[in-house]
Amino acid sequence: MVKEPEYKLWYRQENEPSRAFNAFILYRDMLPKERSLERVRQKMAKGLLYLSHLKRWSSRHQWVKRVMAYDDYLAEVKAQAQEKAIGEMAERQAKEGMALQTLGLRRFVNDDGTLKAEVIATIKDKDALRAIEIGAGLERSARGDAPPLIDMRTQIVNIVSPEVIERIDKYISRLIEIEEDGYKKLKGK
Repeated sequence: MVKEPEYKLWYRQENEPSRAFNAFILYRDMLPKERSLERVRQKMAKGLLYLSHLKRWSSRHQWVKRVMAYDDYLAEVKAQAQEKAIGEMAERQAKEGMALQTLGLRRFVNDDGTLKAEVIATIKDKDALRAIEIGAGLERSARGDAPPLIDMRTQIVNIVSPEVIERIDKYISRLIEIEEDGYKKLKGK
């Protein structure tokens, strides 16, 4: 969670007139590369003499310091959101990798762990073996221990036929649903 300062400098300051604060908001909300008092004056549709008011307010109410604090705060919020998204992506990709392994193993192994005697007609042996290999790679990659995930996905596309990929996607979705349903039942929901 983002640690917020006790008093946010980008809020209205004590003894800061509302006109000055409104001008500060325009200044604060500009992109850093475009931020300037002249641009604030233009956005406010004021004459050239108004720039002296902006300069005085900026100095008196420390606009530069306040904007730097605001920019730092936004960067921290963005970084934490990005870290969370990366963690969620890795977890999702790990589940997909595990589902692909399960799909491949189902070709050869019964629910009790013994080898199947019959052959499942929908998946060729090479595709099932490849699904196990790729699924393991996806899981390792999602957990940070393998070649880049994009390479694994490229391998899937290059080796397995589009029909098999479509079936694998359906199997993955169903396996994830089954896993989540089982988890909910265990949790008593």
